[in-house]
Amino acid sequence: MRAGEVVATLEGVHVALEGTQILHGVDFAARQGELVAVMGPNGSGKTTAMLTLAGAIKPQKGAVRTRGRVGYVFQHAQLQTVAMTVEEELAFGPRVLRWPEPAAKAFVMEGAAWTGLGRDACPIDLHPADVRMLMIAACNTDLSTLILDEPTIGLDGAGIEKVMQLVKELLLHGKAVVIITHDQAIAGQAHRVVTIRDGLVEHIRERRNSQEVLPAR
Repeated sequence: MRAGEVVATLEGVHVALEGTQILHGVDFAARQGELVAVMGPNGSGKTTAMLTLAGAIKPQKGAVRTRGRVGYVFQHAQLQTVAMTVEEELAFGPRVLRWPEPAAKAFVMEGAAWTGLGRDACPIDLHPADVRMLMIAACNTDLSTLILDEPTIGLDGAGIEKVMQLVKELLLHGKAVVIITHDQAIAGQAHRVVTIRDGLVEHIRERRNSQEVLPAR
């Protein structure tokens, strides 16, 4: 795929949950090697939109198109742990994807080194911030797009730097990274900032020229 190619899109997506309309026609795109920050007030629909992009929610109307797999790390990452040790957690994805053993072992070693966690540590006993770091590492398998929901909450300066360093590495490898955030400092590092309000994209800001794009309504 060429640099900058679109790898994941929402096209006129409508979503209702438990009888409440959440999204009213959201258009969104993530491109190879691009960092996108998704912002908006609580209850605006930004998390619902990104869960729909990841395939966790089926839209009632509109289209979701992806090239390659889309990964998602929850703000409360402990909800998605599946193993009793850090090593087993890191090994789960490669095992499901049937990676060759040498590649799987290298992935586990790299993930353990990046998080700084002991391989025998139990995820449910870790600090929530450490669990989030673990899940970011565990999801870094064969993805075209990785969505991170408030990945820096609860992290100190060093932890935030580690997360953003991984994001930079993912971008260099041609991944699209989407961060749901309220943090203006994190948003300031994004190539694009997409603001969702009341279930619609309110505006898009491009970093390269500080230009705001108002979507058609």
